[in-house]
Order: sequence, then structure tokens, then C-alpha cells
Amino acid sequence: MHSMGSAIRRPLALLTTAALVCAGLTIVAAPAAYAAGPAPIEQRSASTVTADPLPTVQIDSGVVWSQVVVGDIVYAGGRFDNTRPAGAAPGQSLTPRGNLLAYNIKTGALVTSFAPKLNGQVTVLAVSPDKKRLYVGGKFTTANSISRFNIAAYDLASGTLLTTWKPAIGGSYVNAIAASDTMVYIGGLFTQANGVPRQNLAAVNASDGKLTGWNPTTDRQVDTMVLTPGFTPQTGKVIVGGRFGVVNNEAQRGLVALSPTSGAKVPWEAPNIVKNGLSTGTNAGKAGIYALSTDGVSIFGTGWVYGGVATGNLEGSFRAQPGSGAIDWLEDCHGDTYSAYSDKVTVYEVGHKHDCVTVGGYPQAPGKPGNMRHAVAFTNATKGTLSKSPSTGTQYADWSGQPAPAMINWFPEWVTGSATGQGQAAWTVTGTGDYVVFGGEFPYVNGKLQQGLVRFAKPSAGSTPAVPKKEGPRLAGAAWVPTLQTGPNAVRLNMAKANWDRDDLELTYTLVRDGVPVANSSQVVKSTFWNRPAMTFLDTGVVGGSTHTYLLRATDNNQNKADSATASIVVKK
Repeated sequence: MHSMGSAIRRPLALLTTAALVCAGLTIVAAPAAYAAGPAPIEQRSASTVTADPLPTVQIDSGVVWSQVVVGDIVYAGGRFDNTRPAGAAPGQSLTPRGNLLAYNIKTGALVTSFAPKLNGQVTVLAVSPDKKRLYVGGKFTTANSISRFNIAAYDLASGTLLTTWKPAIGGSYVNAIAASDTMVYIGGLFTQANGVPRQNLAAVNASDGKLTGWNPTTDRQVDTMVLTPGFTPQTGKVIVGGRFGVVNNEAQRGLVALSPTSGAKVPWEAPNIVKNGLSTGTNAGKAGIYALSTDGVSIFGTGWVYGGVATGNLEGSFRAQPGSGAIDWLEDCHGDTYSAYSDKVTVYEVGHKHDCVTVGGYPQAPGKPGNMRHAVAFTNATKGTLSKSPSTGTQYADWSGQPAPAMINWFPEWVTGSATGQGQAAWTVTGTGDYVVFGGEFPYVNGKLQQGLVRFAKPSAGSTPAVPKKEGPRLAGAAWVPTLQTGPNAVRLNMAKANWDRDDLELTYTLVRDGVPVANSSQVVKSTFWNRPAMTFLDTGVVGGSTHTYLLRATDNNQNKADSATASIVVKK
């Protein structure tokens, strides 16, 4: 469960968050090319990363809140004092790092030449359009032992702190940075910038850090910002998300598009549909847009909700057109969503999704709740429409009929961390080329020690070492037991439930008799961790009165195999 206010970075809500129907909710009509109803879950393609976690430098304790990638280097910021190499146990082989580090995306190794030190946690990172400068925001008063108030910048070529760029943000913290060639837009929870009153939003010159006249306001904190692709001050927009209910003294719930020059609200369709946030009442500030990102074509937003009636309507994510804000698709998995990254083919998300039935994914299961997944993947393309949630009513909005992506069978498993006290795993996801990288407070991924940072790669990636592709069928031996029946000169093997695989929807099953595969016995069956159909295999090539031992073998697309328990039987004559 979340603890409200337990972490500086965007305090959240309880695990069983509530998304409620808002009056006048607009549903976007699905394109005629797509059939009504959820698209079937899809097999991971060669363009989707495998579920194999690659060895990556770890933080020794704490949390990673933000990541950016420049070339082959990943910059990660959060709250931590030390790193340790991949595979090292907690407290072993430590290298000091003060809330900010860099590592090589192809090798996972720490970049030893980049060793900044912030005296408080880093909540957001951003890169200048020319990729020469790293902007750092959070809650700190020094960077490399030099006074900096909640924002700083580093030269990426030398790794040194910029001494001529030193705006000061006065207030609680900086949560959002969006940089153009000439301006750096800043959002968070603050009351002044460079000593001048500013209410949660400000902008400074990229050249010298001097405050500009850009002065929009929000009533509650800003959590995220993104500039529209191809941004120019004349044609672009600053898209802002957070837990606010008022912008520029007008009602505006959690999402808004602003003019990059005047700060005025400009037309953008998505906020008319996704309404997370509330200004008044006991549930004020208990919903919002947590993250915004772009793949250069679309804008992606992620939502969280907690509170009561009309607090917010989306815990999932949306894909919108940058110019108009029209929503191309929406997924409304229940459970807050913290970050999304699109490589233009696949959209990877992190959060605590526990019910994705409306998008053709896994249902709610008994437990805490059950079927919790902390990282999932969807198609970038629209594939179907959402169905009505069984929980629609006072708990969740009815998004049925909304265009939707397809869920992909990609389900790495995470252990939640304790650093924030909010029971979460990954908080941030991004990537480049063949790689997708995750940051958070998790101590293990797929049962392997890997704290706070991890990489995944496409099968063709030039990783060192090579992408292992070893995530095979999950069940074997006593965990997967067949039963046998016999008739005259025949044996039937029954398996009550199929196997499942973290990154393969389709598995090939082969009947094995006395250690030898039975000819023409193979079947390809689709299965997931929540939908494992029963299977039957018939062997007619046996002699009555003989005794044979059988097992069922499951093989994935990378030739990883898992054998069931064995069973023996005397064949009926």
C-alpha cells in the first residue's frame, strides 16, 4: 500500500486505487478498421525485448526515480549513496555515488568518469536537444559541493557541473524539466524561481539560467512535462501533468497544454477525456497524471487515482496526437501507472497493474490483490476496443468502446522494495535502440539479485554478454503433473493445465515415451499465466500389456525446454 507523503517524489495512494466515472465523460470512437472488443494478447515479436534481465550496475539501497539515455550512456537519478556491480550482494564492492550515476547501456557497467554528488535526492533528469547538457532536478541545496537550489546542469562531455547556469527554485522540490534549445521549463511544488514568485511552473533561459516571463500557475504540484515533437516556440506546446485541479485560475484537472511563450492554456483534446485531479474536498490532490513522454510521433501519459467519487478516471495510460491532443488509444488496467516508454512499435509501462481484463489481459485474482504485475507491454498500434470493467461504478470509469492497444505476452517478475515505504518495484522506464531500461526500488528481477536498475534487450542486440534468451516455460517436474489413461493398444496423457512462459505466448508441446519423443505428437498451444488450457495427447503406437513411462515436454520459441513429472502405465490389451 502507498503511504501518502512518505517519499519526496510524488507521494501516491493506496494500492487499491479508485478510478471513478466523471460526469460528461467523452468516449472516442474507435477507428472502423478495428473490430469492437479487446484484441487478443499477442506473442512477443523480434522487436520486443526478451524477459531476460541483463546484468546491470546496482544501487546498494534507495530508489531510482528518473532515467535518460544519451548515446550508449544511461543517466539515473534518485536517492542513493552507493552503487555495486551486477551480481554483488548488498554492501559489497561499493562505489560512492551521490544520487546520480551513469552506466553503459550495452555492458551494464558503471561509468567511472562521471561522479557527481547531489546532497539531496534527484527526482527528474532531462537532456538538452543537442545532447550536450544534463539537467537535474529534485530536492537539494548543493551539487558537487557548490550551492544549487533544486536544479542544476552538467556538461556531458566533461561530466562537470556548469558554473554559469545556476537558477534557484525556492520551495519543496522540482519534479519536471522540459528543455528546448532556448528555454528550460520547470515544474514541481515551489513558490519562487530566482527569487521571483512562481507557482509550481517557471521557465529560465537555456543560455544563462535567467528567469523568463513565462508564468502559468497551478493550485497543486506539477509532476511531469513534455514538449511536443518538433518543438518550436511558435508551433509547439508544453504538455503538463500533475495532481492539480486549477491552472491559471481556471478549472483544469491534472493535464493541460500551455503556450510555450505566453503560458496560456491552448486547445488540446486529451484533458477533455482524461480527468485526473481535484482541487477541493477531502480527496483533493489524490489523483493525477504521473508521467508524460514522447517517441517523436505521439504523446504518452500515465495516470494514478486514489480517493473518492470523481477524483479521477484513469489509472492506465493513453496515446495522444501531439498537435490536436486527440486520443489514439487508451488502456485502463486497474492499478496506478508510473511511466511509459514507446519505441514506436512497443509501449513498455511500469506501475502496479492488477486487472487488465478490459484490454484483453489478465483479470483480478484473489489476494493482495492477486495477479499483480509491475511491468507490462502493449502494442503501439491500435488493435481493438476496451470492454466494460466488472468494477465499473463507484470504483472505476466505464471506458468501454475506447480504442485500445493489444497486450503483449511479456511478464518479467519483480520483488517490491522498501525504500519508499510504498510497496513498489519499478518507477521509471525508458530506452533507446535495442534496449529498455528500468529504475526503481526493486531488489530482484525474475529471482535474480538486481537492485534498483536493470536492462532488457531485443534478441538481436549487441549486448555484452549476449542476450541470453533463457526465459523458458515456468513449470517442470512436480509442479506440472500429467495423468494417464489406457485403452486397447493406446495411452492418453491428460494435462489439466498448459505451461506458461514469461515472454512466449506460443509453446510447443511434445509427448515423450520412455525418453523418446513420440512422432507426430507435437501441438502448438497459446497460454498465459492466467489462462492455461487443458491438453490431451494420444499415443497409439504401443503394444497391449507393455509398460511405458511418459512425460510432456514444453518448448518455447528459443528452444528452452521444461519437462513435466513422469507417469507410468501398463497398456491395456
